[in-house]
Amino acid sequence: MLHWKPASLAEMPFRQALLGDPATMAYNAPWAPPDGCLDFPPARWSAWLEKWADHAPERFCAYLFTPQGQAVGEISWHDYGQEIGTVIHADHRGKGYGLEGLQLLIALAFRHPEIDCLWNNFEATRTPALLTHQKAGFEVVEETDGMLRLRLTRERWLQNKNVR
Repeated sequence: MLHWKPASLAEMPFRQALLGDPATMAYNAPWAPPDGCLDFPPARWSAWLEKWADHAPERFCAYLFTPQGQAVGEISWHDYGQEIGTVIHADHRGKGYGLEGLQLLIALAFRHPEIDCLWNNFEATRTPALLTHQKAGFEVVEETDGMLRLRLTRERWLQNKNVR
């Protein structure tokens, strides 16, 4: 079972490796050619943490760890849940960490009464991401030019949670 830690200086080397791994970041290639990787040098860590750490419910970022303490991914939201993100390092995909991380993100976000709905957007071709979101209770509310817009309301999440 995964556990999470809020973003801190200790996780920044993992974030740097996550964002710099071509296999992990391939989904981001249309926005950051050629391989989707993003530069995240140590000189940017403090400013990034200042923006992202300790700012819930407006924005939040945490890191996912196995019971053995190995970092496997990142979860985040901004604009009070108007955009969420889950990134699992490519070496750890296919092990259920994406769904588990998404479920942790949802539970953390809905602790805040200011957040009553979570949203995500991604390409319709990203079938594993779509299936993971649907398993977590998200529904597709729009598809435009190959992009999906997904939503999960607090009400739907609570209904699904009570059915399980």
